[in-house]
Amino acid sequence: IPKPFGEGKMIDMKQQYKGLLKRGNNWGIKLNYLGKSQWLNTGIPYGDDTRKEAERYYDKHLKTNRKRNSTIQRLNDRLELINKEKEKIREKSRISFHLEKYLTERKNDPKIKQSTMGHYILAVKSLIAFTDDMYLHKLSHKDMAALTHNLALRMTGNGVDGYLARIRAFLNWVILNDEGDRFMNLPKVVMQMKLLKQGKGKEKRAITKQEYKQVMSFIDDGTPWGDYMVAYLTFANQVGVRLSECLKGTIKGDAWTFVGKRDRVHKRSLNDKQIALWTFITSKLPTDENGLNSPIDIKNLSVRVSKACTRACRQMLLFNNLDFLKRYELRPEDVYGLSNKKIDRLGKRLLYTIYAKEKGTTISRMTLADKREAKTNNVSFHSIRHAWMTKSVKEKGVENTRAIIGHSDIKTTMGYTHMSQYETSKEYIKN
Repeated sequence: IPKPFGEGKMIDMKQQYKGLLKRGNNWGIKLNYLGKSQWLNTGIPYGDDTRKEAERYYDKHLKTNRKRNSTIQRLNDRLELINKEKEKIREKSRISFHLEKYLTERKNDPKIKQSTMGHYILAVKSLIAFTDDMYLHKLSHKDMAALTHNLALRMTGNGVDGYLARIRAFLNWVILNDEGDRFMNLPKVVMQMKLLKQGKGKEKRAITKQEYKQVMSFIDDGTPWGDYMVAYLTFANQVGVRLSECLKGTIKGDAWTFVGKRDRVHKRSLNDKQIALWTFITSKLPTDENGLNSPIDIKNLSVRVSKACTRACRQMLLFNNLDFLKRYELRPEDVYGLSNKKIDRLGKRLLYTIYAKEKGTTISRMTLADKREAKTNNVSFHSIRHAWMTKSVKEKGVENTRAIIGHSDIKTTMGYTHMSQYETSKEYIKN
């Protein structure tokens, strides 16, 4: 800290009125202190006729070193106060500040599920972490492009697009609530985010009859849980609904009513066997004093079913890849006796191998995003829904299938009905 000026001594006459200069339309005094330049505005209009008045102001505030120190201290205090106020304003433009406001406003919205809000939080927090919680008025398309590249290293294209969609919804909320027009850059950033789309149209996989039989053979292991899984997959195969929807709703007579995706109410007619299957699979759910099932119990059971089905699908894939099994000195019949841990490990390895061969690369060169993508290249529980709709369209037509399944847009139904490139080419050669 520099030593203060003298106590009351007169300033050298050579230094008198040093820094008294024009500042805008007034006389100003430029001061240098602690390596910084500061201006003291006299409020006196600039001109030769006001020079004497400006000099008297100078003498009053800076004639002695004591006065100079006092004046500079006042300037520093005022500057510090201004900087603190500016910092408060800047902090209110950080991403995290607006995320808190966003959550406060949206958490009480009955239309938004808590799980959905959790996904929004994860997406926006990824932006906060990557940009070091930058100011929103400085956010640019370059920052969003860099974030997209970072996410793409560990996520699938569709996963990245999901994160970007949630961030875009958050930024749109900020724009709507930007009363002071502080973030004029955001509309352009949001518009350009459409250019960052990573997901590619992927052929939706429908399970074949042969694959379904093989999966069921691995599911049906003679245990009570195996019997439950057989009933679950049989019901799904007959009605074509989503995994968690199998556990929802009520039955009156032959009418099964349940609330599906986007809170859409569905009403389906079931036969006696289907009613018996539905009653059996929902009997595993705990009920409260009113005989109702909680959403958490439905989710937990559906997740367990999903994992069991995924494991059976990987067993089916292993069973049909003899060369891969030989590397581990296994035969197809050995797949039935593998532990869950080994099925998961070998199943993932096989999926990575298939993906690497298709892409012309090696497993060691695959990114985390590649591996995530590779694990989706197999039939799953949802493939049963694809197969049901494909068959229904062939037998009942697109419009009737749309009405049965409950889609509001026929294009959605068409997205589930298809013949693969392989099946089409095989049929062409045959004919």
